[in-house]
Formats: sequence, C-alpha cells, structure tokens
Amino acid sequence: MLLENLNETQRAAALHGEGPCLVLAGPGSGKTRVLTYRAARLLNEGKCAPENLLLVTFTKKAAEEMKERLHALVGDAANIAFVGTFHSFCYSVLRDLNPRLDVVEGYKKKKLFREALAATGLSDLLDLAEVMRKVGLLKNELVTWEDYSENLRREKEKSETELALARVYRKYEELKAAENLVDFDDMLLMAYRAFSEEENLLRYWRNRLRFVMVDEYQDTNRAQFEILKLLVPPPDGNLFVVGDEDQSVYKFRGAHPEYTLDFEKTYPSAEVFALDVNYRSTANIVSLVNAVIEKNRFRRADKPAVRPVNGAGPDVVFVRAKDEIAEAEEAVSEIEKLKADGIPLGEIAVLYRTNVQARPFEEELVAKGIPCVVYGSCGFWDRKEVRDILAYLQLVHDPDSAAGDEAVERVINVPTRYLGRKFLDAARLHASNRKISLYRAVPEVGFGNRKQQKAAREFFELIEGLRRRKLPPAALIRAVIGETGYEDYLRREEGLTEDADSDRLEHLEELKRAASRFDNVGEFLAHAENVRKAVLSKNENGADLDAVRLMTLHRAKGLEFRAVFVVGVTQGKLPHHRSDDEEEERRLFFVGLSRAKEYLYVSHFGKPSEFWEEAVKAVRGGDSTVRSLD
Repeated sequence: MLLENLNETQRAAALHGEGPCLVLAGPGSGKTRVLTYRAARLLNEGKCAPENLLLVTFTKKAAEEMKERLHALVGDAANIAFVGTFHSFCYSVLRDLNPRLDVVEGYKKKKLFREALAATGLSDLLDLAEVMRKVGLLKNELVTWEDYSENLRREKEKSETELALARVYRKYEELKAAENLVDFDDMLLMAYRAFSEEENLLRYWRNRLRFVMVDEYQDTNRAQFEILKLLVPPPDGNLFVVGDEDQSVYKFRGAHPEYTLDFEKTYPSAEVFALDVNYRSTANIVSLVNAVIEKNRFRRADKPAVRPVNGAGPDVVFVRAKDEIAEAEEAVSEIEKLKADGIPLGEIAVLYRTNVQARPFEEELVAKGIPCVVYGSCGFWDRKEVRDILAYLQLVHDPDSAAGDEAVERVINVPTRYLGRKFLDAARLHASNRKISLYRAVPEVGFGNRKQQKAAREFFELIEGLRRRKLPPAALIRAVIGETGYEDYLRREEGLTEDADSDRLEHLEELKRAASRFDNVGEFLAHAENVRKAVLSKNENGADLDAVRLMTLHRAKGLEFRAVFVVGVTQGKLPHHRSDDEEEERRLFFVGLSRAKEYLYVSHFGKPSEFWEEAVKAVRGGDSTVRSLD
C-alpha cells in the first residue's frame, strides 16, 4: 500500500533490502520520495528500529523537508531516527565525547585566522580568504596541520607560500583548541579521527546503525566518504545512496563526483537503479537539459537520459541582448506577461552565476512595481561596500541632512582613521550644543590626540574637496574609491594580495556601471535607496511573499519553479572566468536549466559563451528560436 505511488524503478529501489545500493537520480525524478518511502518501509515493516536508522543529507533545509515527509509516513518514529546533515551527525558524536565543544563560524572564525596570520608575521604574504579556503579543503581531505607539515618536510621542493600556510594552519588550530572551538570542517575531520582511533566508539556506532542512507551523494567530500566507509564497511554494508554526478557543483567545497561514478569499486556487490523519468519539466525543457549535459565526458556510461512524462509545453526562449540593462528589461517584460497569465510571482526565478549579476534585475523589477526576494544574501544595494561608497556620495551631495549624519557615522572610520565611538560621541554632543550637523562638528570638536584631530580634519577636507569638483555619479565613485584608498582597505579586510580578485571588488565595478546612467548625484542616491528598500532578502521573511526569486545557480539547487530565467550566459560569466573546470560549470548550467517546470528563458548580453551556443544548437529550430534585442 505504501509504495503504490511509486513508479516501477522507484518501487524497486525502495524495496531494496540488505547490502549496498546506488540510486542514480536525474533532476525531477523523485529521489526524495524514494529515500523517505524506503526509510518508512524499513520502519513500518520492523526491519529497523528508529534509533538504528541514519539518514543524512547536505543542507539543513533538505534535512527538515526529509524529516517532515518521513513523519507524515511513520509518525513520531521520524523524531527518533537521526535525520540531519553530515555535519550535525558528526558534531553530535563529538559533543558526546566532549560536551564543552562550541562552534566557531562567521566573523569569529575570520578573526581567529587574522590572529593566526598576525602571530606568524605572514599577513602580507598570504590572502586571508585563500588561507581559509585552503585550510578548509585540507580538512575535507583529512589532512591535519601535522600531516601537512610532515608532507612538506618530505618534499624536496616546497614554495614559501606552502611553508607559510603550514605555520598559519598550526597557529589557527592552537587558537581554537585554547577555547574548545571547532569549525564546520573540524566536525568531519575530528569525527573521522575519533572513529579511526577509538575502537569502542566505532563498534558502538556500527552496531547501532543498522541502515545508513545518504542523499545528494555526488556532493560527498573525502572526509564524508571515509566516515561512511568506517560506519558501513565495504564490500557489503547496508549503505543506500542517492546521487547524480551531473549535478555535482561543489568542487570548491571538496566534493568528489567520482565517488558516485566509481561506487561499485568501493561496494562491488551494490545494486544500481537509475531513476530516468522526469516528473518536473516539459518535454522541451527535458530535451534541452539532456543535450546540454551530454557534452560532458565525466559521466557514468550506464545512466540513461531522463524521459519526460509531461507534454512538449512552450518553446524554450533564447534572448540575445546588447547589454545587461536590455537583458533585464526583456526578462521583466516576460515576467509581467507570466503574471498576467496567472503565474504566481513566487513561482518565477531569475538565476545567475554570481551575486553581482542581480543588480539590473533588482532595479528593473522595482521600477515596474514587481516584488522580488534575493535568496542566499542581501540585495546588491544592501551590501556593505556599496552602502559605504553611497555614504560618501551622500556627504558630497548633502552633508548637513539627517542622511548626512548617518553617512558620517557609517564612514568616518572606513577606511580606518582611529576615530571610534568615543570620538563620535564627542562630535554628536558638539553638534547638538552648536546646533550644527555632525559633519560640520567633525573638524571642530577637538577631541582626542593630535593624530585623531588631524584625521578628523583630513576627513572633512577630503569631502570638501570632492564637493568642489561637482563630479557626476560614476566619476565621483571613482574619485571616492581612489582618494580614500577604499579598494586597498577592502583588500586588507578580505586578506587579498594586489593581483587577487573578489566578489566585493566586483560589486564596486558594478556600482560604477549602475551610476553611469545618471548625471545627478542626488537622483542616483534616491534611486539606490528606493531599490534598496524595495528588495527583500529571504532572511527578512521574503520567502513567504508572492515575489520573484533572485538567486545564484548554486543556491537554486534542489528547488523548482514554473518559470525560470537563466541569465548572463555570457563569455566570462558562465562559464565563469575564475573557474578552471569547464565540466563543473556546464553541470551548474544544467542545474539551472533543470529547475524549470514549464517556462524556460535563457539569455546573454555581449559575447555569448560556448554554453549558450551549445544550447541554441540543441533545440529544434536552432538560431530561429533566438530573440535578438540588438
């Protein structure tokens, strides 16, 4: 009765009993249903007690959805079984061993890395962001600082950077250990070491976990892979995994799609099922996504292309635009038509490769009065670096207003001028007593030592100098960045070397492009504030609104929408110029295309990328399907 809603292959997979099993699940093929129905069957038939089941996935949201579905099938037994992320499982194991452990993340983690760089005297040699990334990857590959240092010692040739990284890695670990802290990568590394070194612990968990099930197996990194092998020993352990190497897009986090490709090498007795029926998308969309991913070579040869059950549906629309503004205008025009046809705004998504690409779509949606929500981050106009520069523009435009007071408070110490809270308190009091703006009070207050007073006068003179020049917005932004040293400040904040790139620096370039359409600073500031207030983030409860969803292709993984706009399929953007893995970039494109249920739009501006060309050639009609806005 329970399995009646499954198709033949889904049912066969859900009925799998003892031994290893790999389920290859293409997009929209019902993988979550297979996982939850199999878990429910094991529990309902008494094959497994709830406490003997481990079901892990890669995101908290996916784990919550899995638990909800399982609860609907088996009731409170779902609350006893462990359904969660790899990290939450490993952390629970570690906390049982040491209840004093606490998690370090975000700002605190970055602060510890900065302290490690400073303590080793290597702040000028190494990028903070790159050090954090490399240490995380080393941990995901189960390389401790001791291992890394020993490996370097054995090598005849090692670079200065590698030796420096070893010192910083060690210092960072010492700083964490002093406070009983673990970061997310530690959870995996430390759990692996605990299972490897403590025989009784490993025996306990092997005996307890009768069945282990893993979702999104293609995203498994080495640490997770080795933990699974310890808990469910090859060649014939009860490991049931669901994955699709075509949707492996987390190489930058250490994912190894080859664990899916070579599953039978680790578990030779594995039964393999391929879920090849797509219930999500129209036949036209399925045909396109199949054709796109076939260009990749790093794929399983035994996996059939997914088949649609839905009708042909509307044609896929390709749009060629002269620039990003025209691209956004056309997308929003189509969104208006979809809305008029009864498509809820919450069922429409705009997907892009990097966050900086959201800006023109935010602006055009707001201009047309269409609500929108940015997923995974704040909107473009709410980003710190953008708001910092806009604060400088506000001081140039109108320093004596309430907005001018707010701008002073925001940037008087950005970049650092050693004018902190006490200086601002004194300046506010002086402004109140003299009935002048905070800006006018800054050079008059006379608070602090001579260095601080000099910095305050220089800040005021900087703004006054910019005001006298009466520059248009884009030129003013360039002048502010240059004369304040803001770009160098960002590089120091991010720990970037002179030739390194970052999203925050790209945001400054995008801000200049946005400003180039305006001649008047006041009008530009009003426009920016209007868009900033109108665009919500998911964290502001925007997820509950009927609003267009804006998100990166990575963020869209696991989601689906009636209408999808995959934008910016432009040379250097998709595939991204910073990526060295064309096949992973194509998988990312594939993920974006396959989010669409009914309507799919693919657009570029400027020079199209090879992905665009491949997609156009794949559809019926070729170039005749392209809508050119040149």
